[in-house]
Amino acid sequence: MGPSPLPFLLAAAALALAGVAVILWWLLLADRRGRRLRRCPGCWYDLSDTPGLTCPECGRTAKSERATHRRHRRRRWLVLALVLLAAALALALVPRVRARGWYGLVPTTALIAAIPYVDPPPSHFQNELYERLDEGPIPIWQRRYLFGRCDAVLRESQDSNTRIHALRVIEHIAWRHGHSGRPTHEASEAGPILARVIAEDSAVAVRGFAAGIISTCEAEPAVAVPALARCVESDPDGSVRRSAVRSLTHYHEHAAAAVPAVLACIAFQGTPYLERDATALLGRIGPDPGGAALAALRSRLGSEDAEVRGAAATAIGRFAGEGRPAIPDLVAALRDPDSGVRKFSAQALEKVGEADLRVIEALLDTLYDGADHVRYQALISLLVLTRGEPPALDRIATRMDTWQPSASRAGVLLAHGAGARVAGLERYVADSLREADTSNPRAWEARFDSFKFLCEVGYADTSLLGLIEPRTRDPVDRVQVWAVLLTAQLQGDRVAAVPRLVEIIRRNLNPAKFYPRGDAAEALALIGPPAAAADPEVIGLLESMLKEDAWHSREGARKALRAITGRDYGQPGEPEP
Repeated sequence: MGPSPLPFLLAAAALALAGVAVILWWLLLADRRGRRLRRCPGCWYDLSDTPGLTCPECGRTAKSERATHRRHRRRRWLVLALVLLAAALALALVPRVRARGWYGLVPTTALIAAIPYVDPPPSHFQNELYERLDEGPIPIWQRRYLFGRCDAVLRESQDSNTRIHALRVIEHIAWRHGHSGRPTHEASEAGPILARVIAEDSAVAVRGFAAGIISTCEAEPAVAVPALARCVESDPDGSVRRSAVRSLTHYHEHAAAAVPAVLACIAFQGTPYLERDATALLGRIGPDPGGAALAALRSRLGSEDAEVRGAAATAIGRFAGEGRPAIPDLVAALRDPDSGVRKFSAQALEKVGEADLRVIEALLDTLYDGADHVRYQALISLLVLTRGEPPALDRIATRMDTWQPSASRAGVLLAHGAGARVAGLERYVADSLREADTSNPRAWEARFDSFKFLCEVGYADTSLLGLIEPRTRDPVDRVQVWAVLLTAQLQGDRVAAVPRLVEIIRRNLNPAKFYPRGDAAEALALIGPPAAAADPEVIGLLESMLKEDAWHSREGARKALRAITGRDYGQPGEPEP
């Protein structure tokens, strides 16, 4: 860590105050007696005994009687004030110069104006501009000026590397601190520039880069979707098409008209992963009126590429009830040689929602699959399709006991999201906790999943209290969060958990410990408005978490604030991990 800038800033503030004081004295107090005297405005000769307005000393004639009563402000005091202010500015800039070199003295507007003239990266000017953009939002007029300069480069430069450099500057406006940071929601006005580059630029790398960042910049759907659809359908390069497909995924809710273009793209050969991404995009867009998308997905279940088959199964699952014509294909895919395809097919059968005998028997057979993750997904699909009816649960549990210890079994179920959809599962979760193997190094995950689920469903059987309460001191902070809330819940007063939850957040303010903070915020969301009544500082603490880079803690804080205050703290376009 370098020297502290505080001494320089304090000295600069002192000099600035002195300079301002001198200016105020010069304007308001200097030569106040002069107003009562009659003097020549040129040489300040005393005209008290001289009639008329002409000075006998220098011969100058004053313009009016009022001019002979001007105050005599000596300019040397103004010069002194300006020197003090200049010294204050110089001292204030010393820390920036020490940290960044003389580039830190260049105004941001000058850095933007230099965009077309500096070398492609690495460039000191570019790095300095990036650091300025990372410090916080620049004014709107300056941002528009930046987009204009980048547009000029994209139109006029003959060098593709220089044009890509201009696109990187636009991308940096969209994401502060790069993709390890967070979206700024400030670059949507660059959408028309990127749409033109996608359609017109001659360089493959430039078109592909523009197609990849237009969704990052959150361009308006009316601008981005038509440009991306044309690119997906007709661009001669497969890598550019793939970038456009991935960006269209961001706009899937507005991309129904792009289905024909995506179908044409699926048949484009020679580009790795293009067919897989286009297949996945069809699932995100949803079924089309003519059924062409579903037909294409069913045909992709027979692809030679396992990743394409898996993407097709996942996409059919997104169609929900409208994907039922594909059930025979999904049942057949449960015997696919690739375990990932089998898992995605079992997941799709759960989401399509058809619980006929053929599907149930196929999933029951899959419980004996050689891959753990396939068995887990088949189990969840069975639980959801049978709606957790006790006979089905008991029959499934009998088969499960042959391959999964009960403590981990509950964790697997809950981690895959079955808990919230299957009535009566809390009985099995409670049983798994009673049978928990504390020597298992991964046992904390089962405890975490189980405690969180029991909090979410409002479990109230106090017979578990003796087992849960010791876990409020669990060495894993994430387990502590839900053990604290569950203990208070079993005791009949969730609000009693607020002080401990706030303490856990404050104890884990290290940026790397964002998971415990996010979990504690989610627990506060379950408590709701009474949390703010129990501790008035909760709102401010959660609002400070909204400014963090880590998505998990931001999202937890957002949920908690929404539940406690009733206001929406959401940010459109915020990506999930």
